[in-house]
Amino acid sequence: MGQCNIKVAESVKNRDGLFWISILPKFWGKGYGTEATRFTVDHAFRALGVQCVSLNVLEGNEAAIVVYKKCSGFKEEDGKRRTNWNDGHWEDSLSMGVLDEKWAEMY
Repeated sequence: MGQCNIKVAESVKNRDGLFWISILPKFWGKGYGTEATRFTVDHAFRALGVQCVSLNVLEGNEAAIVVYKKCSGFKEEDGKRRTNWNDGHWEDSLSMGVLDEKWAEMY
């Protein structure tokens, strides 16, 4: 089906977690990514005590960006241009993050 993970930064004092998720294409559009994202990010805040969860996503992954923004409260923070060659064109990478206060407001 896929996998997702939170990696807590080496510097524990900063309490920062890096989120990533990968879902097999046959499971796209069924809500699994949304459910896994919410569960994993919630676990990072409640059980691991992080104060920020960050991620990187390619600009062409519009469905994921919608999930991150609408369902999980992530905000665009930064980006890197031309990080991935895909179907004959370059895609930029976006850095996004959500803080524990924003998460607490939503959930």
